Amino acid sequence: MNPNTNGNQNAYHYAPGQAPRGAQTPPPYQNASNPNPYQYQNPQWQQNPNGMPNPYGMPPQPPKKKRKIWPIVLIIIIAVVVILSIFSAVILVPAIVGYVKQVEKENAENECSAAVSAAQTIVSSAYASMDGTYEAEDGTEIQFDQDALADGELDITAEAADAIEELSEVDGTVISVISDEAKISYLKYRAESGQVVVYEDPDGESGSYTVK
Repeated sequence: MNPNTNGNQNAYHYAPGQAPRGAQTPPPYQNASNPNPYQYQNPQWQQNPNGMPNPYGMPPQPPKKKRKIWPIVLIIIIAVVVILSIFSAVILVPAIVGYVKQVEKENAENECSAAVSAAQTIVSSAYASMDGTYEAEDGTEIQFDQDALADGELDITAEAADAIEELSEVDGTVISVISDEAKISYLKYRAESGQVVVYEDPDGESGSYTVK
């Protein structure tokens, strides 16, 4: 231990942990010539403003900013949307369009089949009347030529077309009908969707439908 340099003989500077019991110990190194012989005891040097240890004497560093990830997430979402849009345009749209056309084609064929059945009913009824007359459901009488009923193209007037369409309950238009011995051998039908279907039965055994 060493006497205090300020002339006070009763006050001594003790090294840490060496002061005798009961002695009044001043703060460490308060009166020493080197007030801070151990740099690690300097509180301003030991800690940075954030309260974290800084044992190497480096100046306080500002806290690091957290990297924002939302721009990257937004870019990924946009890329996924673009890829899905391209996939839909290249694959799904043509498939959907093809499916819709197929459904329209099948519906047109079904409507043409219903029109053929209705025309056959009307032709058979007119042929059986001996004078070629058919009375529609609304009471309208439709006159057909007996020779055309036997073998030839029927005169599809507005009344005849309306009678076939009403009896078959279709929304399209019957364009032409050919009868062979009072049997429908040809019928041309245009559906409301624009599909044109032709029914042909030249041998009187099995008819076929062709969408044009």
